[in-house]
Amino acid sequence: MALGFWSLDHTPKATAVVQECGRTLTYQELARKSDAIADAFGAHGKKTLGFVFCRNSAECLAAYLGALRSGHVACLFDSELQPELLAHLLELYEPDWLFAPEEKVVPGYIETSSACGFLYRRNAAPCDLPLAAELALLLTTSGSTGSPKLVRLTLQNLNANAQAIVSYLKITQEDRGLASLPMSYSYGLSVLNSHLLAGASLLMTNGGFLQRGYWDFVAAHRPTSLAGVPYHYEVMLRMRMLERELPGLQTLTQAGGRLSTDRVSQLEELSFRRGWRFFVMYGQTEATARMAYVPSERLRDKLGSIGTVIPGGQLSLDEQTGELLYAGPNVMLGYAQNRSDLGKSDELKGHLRTGDVARRDEEGYYFITGRLKRFLKVYGKRFSLDEMEEVISRHGCSPVACFGTDDHVRVAIEQTENEGIVLEVLQSLLQIHPNAFRVVKLDSLPRFPNSKIDYPSLARLEVP
Repeated sequence: MALGFWSLDHTPKATAVVQECGRTLTYQELARKSDAIADAFGAHGKKTLGFVFCRNSAECLAAYLGALRSGHVACLFDSELQPELLAHLLELYEPDWLFAPEEKVVPGYIETSSACGFLYRRNAAPCDLPLAAELALLLTTSGSTGSPKLVRLTLQNLNANAQAIVSYLKITQEDRGLASLPMSYSYGLSVLNSHLLAGASLLMTNGGFLQRGYWDFVAAHRPTSLAGVPYHYEVMLRMRMLERELPGLQTLTQAGGRLSTDRVSQLEELSFRRGWRFFVMYGQTEATARMAYVPSERLRDKLGSIGTVIPGGQLSLDEQTGELLYAGPNVMLGYAQNRSDLGKSDELKGHLRTGDVARRDEEGYYFITGRLKRFLKVYGKRFSLDEMEEVISRHGCSPVACFGTDDHVRVAIEQTENEGIVLEVLQSLLQIHPNAFRVVKLDSLPRFPNSKIDYPSLARLEVP
């Protein structure tokens, strides 16, 4: 394998990280910090498992890279993980060490170092269950926070996906990537990995794009690229945030779910006017982030598409079900639900069933039409909830979330004035009988930390 992004083998004095406070780290300094944290693991040649509680900081980045560089297994979680969820995960996985950017009190663990963040060792005999030789990283599945179901990834998975992203986005050492998505989220992590592979600079911030400090940081350090999920772009377009002066910006990327075609069109037109490139991308944590992308120059004539396959991968369709299938070196080893699963070998052999239903056009571009499990039957007719959301959004109601059970469709909206649009679309266009649906008005749609809609929480709402 070619040198991985974790090798940090670039010009030693080149800037690797710019932090919110304005402090910088060169590639040489980042490597030293990563190795110092890895030394503090104190494993003495044994492969260990650790939990890294992440903020977008140089310390958390160094802990992640330190684990990769020294052959340990890191599992990334948001630093704000709820205590009861953490307790459950500790019981299931018995990590040997914990790393946090701020001090924590974790029963069963004692603090051993606080030079670069806070490192805690397990105050018990080490778990004797083996860790697979190729296992390098564990991530939560998209949208989950504290779920015991983790994705098992290798160094090859991580590097192959970083190489593909560098290739199609044409990232170079001159780039300055804005790292504002959570690094515990596969999309946010892919921004870090790909820029480190290219020898570029990372502008790391925990500020939200609705905060003035975020845009002050952007103005001060002039990122060349900005990454966001649909929710981010919805709000930025609505509040005209992308109309401000953004010197240096060259590339916008979007992943993390479906962005309405109207919004894609707006962003494509805005990007064309301002000389930016805008990429719509598709991926899953199970494929280490990315599987497909739409080249910026094809967005206009491929509206609604997730694009064509990334370099090194293959896409196809299941002839019976229409499910989108992916094959490539970035496909995970498999899932884990407890510590014993971490000793398993490669269960998928580079082949992933995405769970998405799709169609392919004559040029090999793919269009998602729904989820295998996101269908309801309404009075005998089968409806895709994803298509339903797309149609409602296209007619002017966004954000919107559809859920429910057979014969009982529920549509959640945030803006009361949009109820009429929903009623019109459901009755006139989709021809769903009024008795089969209810419109639910919420102050805000529930979302996971990665800004994806929290459908399980919606399903638990008591709706008549």
